[in-house]
Amino acid sequence: MLDNTEDIQIVQAESMRRFCVAACKEVQLSQEHAELLADTLPWPPGVGVTLSLGNNPISYAIPAGRELPLVLDIAMSVVAKGKIRMSALKNEPIPLGWAMDKNGEPTTNVQAAMDGLLMPMGSHKGYGMALVNDVLCGVLSGGHFGTDIPKAEADRGGGTTVMGYCHFFMALDIRHSMPVAEFKERVDRMVRMMKTSRLARGQNRIYLPGEIEFETQRQRIKEGIPYSKGVISKLEKLAQGLHLPIDF
Repeated sequence: MLDNTEDIQIVQAESMRRFCVAACKEVQLSQEHAELLADTLPWPPGVGVTLSLGNNPISYAIPAGRELPLVLDIAMSVVAKGKIRMSALKNEPIPLGWAMDKNGEPTTNVQAAMDGLLMPMGSHKGYGMALVNDVLCGVLSGGHFGTDIPKAEADRGGGTTVMGYCHFFMALDIRHSMPVAEFKERVDRMVRMMKTSRLARGQNRIYLPGEIEFETQRQRIKEGIPYSKGVISKLEKLAQGLHLPIDF
């Protein structure tokens, strides 16, 4: 719960486990009329050949009125590691430009990408943003940063031990700047500005950050969640190991 007497509130956490999709937490907070920025230290993909820097995704949630909230949840790489993992489960190649092999060469081989490095988005720009996020998350919190995150520790996703991840959260109370209703109306107006832009040739719609995910959420609630054979196989093995029934 936010302290209504403060216009800006910051929370830092160190020696934590991952909290997965930041946008889920942010949408909850945005419903309390605040904006949230969340950074984290996840799997360290690095920028050079040495695994030396975290991907350090950044995420914003901005409430709106009649329109959907604006939710930007992005990794500092061209794609998140999870997309490469999904391609690995499907045994599919990845597009050129997503990742490099362990020698720093661009690759479409999914296994080489899993063993290698993610491409930073925007080249030096993504690298710079990841570095600054690492300062906010790891350096400023007094926790792990850069190569301080042990490789074995980062590889134990889903384990029960406390990992060395660090988080940075910042919430802005809109009421200290203007009435919430006015702010939401202004955000709605901005959304409509973007939506009414003249479309490029061959395009039929303009999406705003988070819109595709909201629509996917509604579709999944209505139709269910599709799983690849690779994911189902892993779930079946996990259920067998725990002696639990599984029914798809």
